[in-house]
Order: sequence, then C-alpha cells, then structure tokens
Amino acid sequence: MAQPCSEPSTGVVVTGGASGIGLAIADALASVGRPVALWDREGVAAASAALRISGDHGVDAIGVNVDVTGVGDVLTEAVNVSRKAIGPIGGLVHAAAIVQLGSVDEIT
Repeated sequence: MAQPCSEPSTGVVVTGGASGIGLAIADALASVGRPVALWDREGVAAASAALRISGDHGVDAIGVNVDVTGVGDVLTEAVNVSRKAIGPIGGLVHAAAIVQLGSVDEIT
C-alpha cells in the first residue's frame, strides 16, 4: 500500500479560488508550501489573489479565468495552463458555487 507523502509538494487546483472559501483554502494550502491554481470566472480577481498568495507564501500560484460549468477544451486548456505554472497537479478542491434563487420546482 502506498504511504502518504509527509511533505506533499504537488500543485492543487482550487475552483472558486478568487474569493470566499476557495480563496481561504488556497491560502491555507500555500501556507504549507503547496503551489496553487485558482480557477474562477472572475479572472482578474483570481490573478490578483494568486499574486498575493505567491508573495505571501513564496509558492508558485496562478489565477486562471475559467468557468467550470464548461466542458471539453475549456477545462483541458485550464489544466494545461495550470500545469505550466505550478507543475504537476496532485489535488483538486472544488469550492466553486452557483447560487440559484427560487423554489426547488423552479430550479430543478
């Protein structure tokens, strides 16, 4: 059985990484040395957050403008851009959310 790494160093993709819970998780991961790719529909905010995280924690970080509700080439490109910036990806935190207001009957 494989043993867990005591000091993981692979990158982590954090969806919804530009704000809220996603940003807090990305910051926490970077604080223990993990490179992070912040995926978010708000590309400017993701890039700004990644720059701050990199400066604060000395790790590679990138903000990627991507809508994770997309499929195919959109996500493939986001993975490729992320790998180039932070190296191998060893984890994913899916913190992106979409808020739909209305009754259950209206949104399902």
